[in-house]
Amino acid sequence: MIKIFRCDKCSETFKDKEALEEHAKSHQGKIKVTIPSFTTKQLPVILLILVFVVSSIAFVFSFRLDGISPSQQAAKVGALGSTHEHSDFAIYIDGKQITPLGPEYYVKSPFVHVESGPGEGYVIHIHATGVTLGMFLKTLGFDITSDCIEISGTRYCTTQEKKLQLYVKGNGGSWEQNFQNGNYVLRNMDKILISYGSETDVSQQQSSITDFSKLNADR
Repeated sequence: MIKIFRCDKCSETFKDKEALEEHAKSHQGKIKVTIPSFTTKQLPVILLILVFVVSSIAFVFSFRLDGISPSQQAAKVGALGSTHEHSDFAIYIDGKQITPLGPEYYVKSPFVHVESGPGEGYVIHIHATGVTLGMFLKTLGFDITSDCIEISGTRYCTTQEKKLQLYVKGNGGSWEQNFQNGNYVLRNMDKILISYGSETDVSQQQSSITDFSKLNADR
C-alpha cells in the first residue's frame, strides 16, 4: 500500500514526508491580501467622501489652533512666548465706551488676548512679537480697516459727519494719532484709543485709558 502525503494548504500530494515538508516551506510568510472591489454605483459616494476628507484637512491646516492664520504668520509674527508684554486700550463708538470686554472675549488666542486679572477686559496680553492691532481684533471677531471698524457684526465707517480714529501713547510718550490702524504693531505699555464718532476732541476718551499694564508686568 502506497502512503500519500497531502498539503493541508493547497491539497497538493506527495509520495514522501520529506517532499511535503519541503513544499510546506513555500507557504511560510505568505500573506493573503484581499483587494476590495467597488461597483460603478459606489464610486461617486467614495469620491465625495475623499473630497470631504481632503477639504477638512485643508481647512484645519489653513487656520492654526492658536487663532493666527497663515496670512498673519506671513506678517512675521514671532513664536508663541517670544515676548510677554501688555497694553491698555479702549474702544469708543459714538461717544460710548464698549470696553472693558466681557469674559466671553477672554483668551481667544494664546498669542494675544484679554483675560482676567488686574484690568481685566482693558489690557491686551501679548505673547508673540510682531502681533498687530488688527490681528488682536480679529481674534475677538472684530475687524478694523483704514476707515471702518466692525464690532459684533456691525460696521462703523468714516462719513462726512463721523470718522474712525486711532490714537497711541507709547510708554513715556505723548498721545499721537496713528494711521496704521490694523497694521499697527502692539508694543509694551502702549495706551491705545480706537474712537469712532463725530467728536473733534477725544482728550476725555484718552484720559479714560487705564494704566493696568504695569500691574500685569510679572503675570
